[in-house]
Amino acid sequence: LKKMTRSNFLSGVGAGSSLFFQARHDTSQSVSNASELKLNYATEIIDTDSKYDTSTSRYTPAETGKYLIGATVRISGNSVSSSDARLIIKKNGSGAGVAVGQQTYSSAYYPVISVIGLVDVTSTSDYFEVYHFQKTGAADTYAVDASGFAFGVFYGFKIA
Repeated sequence: LKKMTRSNFLSGVGAGSSLFFQARHDTSQSVSNASELKLNYATEIIDTDSKYDTSTSRYTPAETGKYLIGATVRISGNSVSSSDARLIIKKNGSGAGVAVGQQTYSSAYYPVISVIGLVDVTSTSDYFEVYHFQKTGAADTYAVDASGFAFGVFYGFKIA
């Protein structure tokens, strides 16, 4: 077995595909109770084909195929009250989401919600964005990444 390193992982992504991106969440945002909010992942970490738009936090691969896409977000607070929270990746800005992660927590310390899924890009104009829905009775605020830790990321790559 070959030892997995960053360089051989990246060279092996998608059987030679050079299409991959990762951006991080570094903007304080707040979402009201029983509301959905589009999340901002405004700092690009890597974007091999310039398909991620930091101004809209939107990934438009512009190439049809199968993609693995995921996201995480970290909620602020040292004792977040009970919540039902969902992290949703939407295709073309609508629908229930092509991938949904859900977490229910009570008195959590900086809870992290994550989602990952395989998606089908059938048009060169298809795009992906990340949304968060929460139901706590109060507003949730997202932790801004500090000290170089990327707790909130949006990422994806072509697999076929």
